[in-house]
Amino acid sequence: MNWNKIINIFIIIFLIINIGIFSIGHYKNEKMYTLSQERTDQLREILYKNGFALYSHVPENFPMRKIVIHPPQIDKGIVIKAFFENEPYSAEFTSDAEKYISSNQELMFLKGNQKGILSYRGTNAKYVPKSFTKEEVEAVGEQFAEDITLSIPKLILAYSMEYDGYYLLEFNEKYKGEILFCNYVKVKISSKGVEEAQVLRYVPSEFVGKKEKLYPIDEALYNFVDSIELNKEELYSIKSIDLGYDLGINSYEENMIAEAIPYYRIKLHNEFVFYINAYTNELRSTNLQRMR
Repeated sequence: MNWNKIINIFIIIFLIINIGIFSIGHYKNEKMYTLSQERTDQLREILYKNGFALYSHVPENFPMRKIVIHPPQIDKGIVIKAFFENEPYSAEFTSDAEKYISSNQELMFLKGNQKGILSYRGTNAKYVPKSFTKEEVEAVGEQFAEDITLSIPKLILAYSMEYDGYYLLEFNEKYKGEILFCNYVKVKISSKGVEEAQVLRYVPSEFVGKKEKLYPIDEALYNFVDSIELNKEELYSIKSIDLGYDLGINSYEENMIAEAIPYYRIKLHNEFVFYINAYTNELRSTNLQRMR
């Protein structure tokens, strides 16, 4: 008897069985946490009857864990050096902010309720697009975002819109495959270059707790439609829906940490944006918020 041949056959059978079990499990998970075509069609129909046209994919709702985040940490010295280089500047200190001002630029590190936010104004030859096209503007915006965050986070472009003479861009951090809505770089760019920007970055450290079930996106959207009050004579377009992390209940004053939890982010055609807690299906606010 050729025992080696028999063992190899058993190994192959074992592998085939395991691949089959994995495939069945994966199919069941996909079916459980992904909207069927029937539910998606039903969702589009109900939304349309309520004044909303859905022009976005609908995200899956696999269970997700929380992320521990720490307060924003900015290496002011390095940022100041990177932007002013050899350019002379002055410093101003108030109860609201630390300002560093040159003839062309201003860096402002905010305090109080806005502590952790870095505000930028001015012009810098490094951040002027060669031509005022979407591609060039986004490339300049990406370089600016990397420089002002010292290339620490991995950033993705979440929003890009052209207005009368300028573009608005928003970058979010991607942490271990997940988007952090609470970490952003918002940039205004004209043909003259970056004119304004706002930066906020909490420091993610680890995933914690068990994976918790999320509300399916159709239930979240039904709640969204029922909760907000808009002009009923107007048809609103849902341009994008993404699933990421934002701040939940935090207690920085007690232990200097907080938890980021899963949220659905819904963007409308008119720049309004809404956030829905994917754990509880609660809107953060029914008030209209703009991306800009």
